[in-house]
Order: sequence, then C-alpha cells, then structure tokens
Amino acid sequence: MAVSSTPGRSVSEQKRRLRHEMAERRRVCSPLARSKAARALAERLEGFAPLQAAAVVAGYVPVRGEIDPRPALEALAAQGVVIVWPRVGRGKPRLAFFRVSGADDWGHGPFGILEPKPGCPEVPVAAIDAFVTPGLAFDPRGYRLGWGGGYYDELIAGLPVRQRVLLLGVAHDFQVVSRCPHESFDAPIDWIVTDRQTIACQALRQSSPT
Repeated sequence: MAVSSTPGRSVSEQKRRLRHEMAERRRVCSPLARSKAARALAERLEGFAPLQAAAVVAGYVPVRGEIDPRPALEALAAQGVVIVWPRVGRGKPRLAFFRVSGADDWGHGPFGILEPKPGCPEVPVAAIDAFVTPGLAFDPRGYRLGWGGGYYDELIAGLPVRQRVLLLGVAHDFQVVSRCPHESFDAPIDWIVTDRQTIACQALRQSSPT
C-alpha cells in the first residue's frame, strides 16, 4: 500500500502530488487490465451484502481510467435494482440523478462526460439507497481524493442525517493508499471495494478516530 502524505508539505500540495501520481498510474493501465479489473470488481460486489440490500443505486460512467462499475451495476439491474446516473447541474448539490432507458437517453455533458439527457426522469437524492463513487485515491478510513471539484463531498455533506445510505467507493487496488490527505470539508465514505479487497472504512474510523 502506497504512502500518500509527506511531512512538511501542505495538504493542498499533498493532494496535488497524489492526484498527479494516481492519474498517471490509471493512464498507463492497459485496456485488458481495465477490463479484468472491472470483471473482478463485479464479482466482488456480487457478494457484497450492503449493496445487494439497496433498491436504488447511483452509479457513474468511468472516465480517465476510472474502474468501470457498469458490469456490476448491470448485474444489479438484472435483479430488479433501479440504477440511476449523475448529471452535473448548477444547483446545490450540483449532482442530480436520473434513470435511463437506452442508448438514446445518453448525451455528452459540459465536461465531455456521458450523462443522462434532459427529459430523463429524475430520481430524488432522498430516494437513493447507495452511492457508488469514483475517486483518484482512497485510504482505509474512507477518506477519498477526487479531482478537486467537490461534487461528491458536497453531495454527501448535504444528505439528511436521518437518511441512512451506503457510501461506497470503488477503485483499482493500487488507488488505496495508507493515508489520504484530507481537510475538514472532505466527507469520508463507508466502504471501499477494489478488484482485490473490501474495506469497512466506517469500522476503522470508529476504532481509530485520529
């Protein structure tokens, strides 16, 4: 497991360096390695009870070498689980989630990422049981490093306290580091599932709060 923090550097500098490192490691992954990782992730999630218990699951479309959750989500959909997909908007939170029925429901958003077209039925965040989130790096206590836009941190921070949801990060195994640089506004997640391991982050935070 890689070490992510360097004494003497600011948190923002540590984040910048780790983003660069992980983006490069994902970039050099071959298509074959990415496909194998996606299949292994799907197999691991197939037996992951917290996700199997969800009725509505929010996924994502992979970009820039992110591990592909779609094989796992397609398997859940075949079991009757409702899968919803994010679209970037201007409100707060900026991520909203929609159902799609087929290829014609997809279009490219402002960042060139595939997202549901306008007109797709929106599913309220309050109706979602589990969020499958990407990231550049994760640590075992659930701290996640994204690209710095804060979309998922904003979404997680805005969830009602009474809303009990599963916050699940998925990644290539090399994206798990010993300690992810984080600040007070960085919202931790509950679980990490990679192509090789499953980590109960919430339990680790409770046993080691510092």
